[in-house]
Amino acid sequence: MIKIKKIISCLLVLIIFSSCEKKFDYDNYDVTLGNLFSVYGDDMEDDIIFLNKKISVKKSQLTSSKNDTLENIDFIITSYYNYLNETDLKSQKLKKNLFYDKDVLAEDGKVFKKTSETFFTDLDLLLKDKDLKDYLHHYFSVDDVKNNQDQYFLYMEYNYLGTPYPTFKFLLKKD
Repeated sequence: MIKIKKIISCLLVLIIFSSCEKKFDYDNYDVTLGNLFSVYGDDMEDDIIFLNKKISVKKSQLTSSKNDTLENIDFIITSYYNYLNETDLKSQKLKKNLFYDKDVLAEDGKVFKKTSETFFTDLDLLLKDKDLKDYLHHYFSVDDVKNNQDQYFLYMEYNYLGTPYPTFKFLLKKD
């Protein structure tokens, strides 16, 4: 009988402690989300470095034939990558979303949109492969965004307005 009372007491204590309500710490939510985006951004950076190494190896294996298209594509991609990297470094230094000043599109945001449009258009003109063009459109288009209810949102507002710095950094690296 004493063993049963001890077991019941232990179970009651266990139930009491397990049923205590843990309140969510909303103040640290942004910090946690920021860390998550920071880690994802670092992983993306590692992937980019890896892909750049692979591309360099492939380019060195190609014969130096008269392939101006490949050189043009390489120049466009390298220029855009360098632009994104410079923008990322600037945002890191300032620790802020460069594209919006409160709810107004900043000059850096306008430059980003224009540079991204030029990148997309220039590559689209040079590429012949339909699958590659579809991939390019899916990942790099800065067209307005359409939701499931057929409502349109401006690309910059949809992706960057009100975005905190860690998320901004992640989105910029994603591009």
